[in-house]
Amino acid sequence: MDGTLWWADSEVRAVVPLAREPEGNDLLLHLSAAQFCPGIGGDRPTHHARGITLELRHLDRLEGAALGDCLGRLTQGHVQVDGAPVIQRQLGLPCALDGPLTLHLQFANGSVLHLRARACRGLAPDPGDVFESLAC
Repeated sequence: MDGTLWWADSEVRAVVPLAREPEGNDLLLHLSAAQFCPGIGGDRPTHHARGITLELRHLDRLEGAALGDCLGRLTQGHVQVDGAPVIQRQLGLPCALDGPLTLHLQFANGSVLHLRARACRGLAPDPGDVFESLAC
């Protein structure tokens, strides 16, 4: 189901590095529960989605906490693509972002992950993995 991932209050299950020579180092970001809004746009997340994985390709730089500490609820996050002045606090799914990009994630446990990559790929969740939010 196409839609928009909201970083804040989404939950990260794991951050897994992948070494694929000669292509370079990649990273998988597994979300166990994501704040989600079906369709593109919307002023707030109205649903939860499970099982979203983002693949960050060709890492140029990785800074911040140890990957094992990058777990749990996100308090904020943003993506900036190709030096654009617009910082995206949401991410449309599916996505295929190319060009230099930075991803900054801040976790409720105080950990921070900041990386630069050359591409980001993410699939939209299956409709069966999207649930209406009951938050007030």
